[in-house]
Amino acid sequence: MQDHVIIDNFLPQDEWQGIYDAVLGMHPETNNSTLEWIYIDHKVSTSSKNFQFVHTFFGVKQGQMHSAYSHDSYLVEALVEKINPDSIERIKANLQTKVCKQEIDVDGFHTDQVPDDSGEKYNAVYYVNDNNGFTAFKEGMKVKSKANRLLVFKNELEHTGTAQSDTNVRVVINFTFNKKGGCLGV
Repeated sequence: MQDHVIIDNFLPQDEWQGIYDAVLGMHPETNNSTLEWIYIDHKVSTSSKNFQFVHTFFGVKQGQMHSAYSHDSYLVEALVEKINPDSIERIKANLQTKVCKQEIDVDGFHTDQVPDDSGEKYNAVYYVNDNNGFTAFKEGMKVKSKANRLLVFKNELEHTGTAQSDTNVRVVINFTFNKKGGCLGV
């Protein structure tokens, strides 16, 4: 069994287009973005000099019994159905703005949740738009941002997102979830 899998054209074109339009498009009547983005002055740790905008679709804080749902959670239903997790810990969109010079944030390598020994915790990155940004792994692998691509990997793999220099924004939707017996070949 491998530690990651990449699936291109993960969703049917019309389902990807719906996510793309809602996340990156503009509402035709109000001329405003359809998602509410929150500015975060760091990406992983407060020592990071990089910032991003986030939208949390679903999250369970460690040690707490309640969950937080976004009213926009319907946007990720097709992704959740196809990934088919046993349970979800978090679904969060990240939006990074254009940079002049691409650099891997070496201080940004992280795991999305505390690794455990179960072998049942996974992360997925769904790339919403094409750009020259990428996900870099500490051991050296890089996965390019390609619209409608899904990357699934074991939670214990340290990784970081790298902003793009060719488009105004890079948007990914991150999932942390549990799945017994593996997930999509991982």
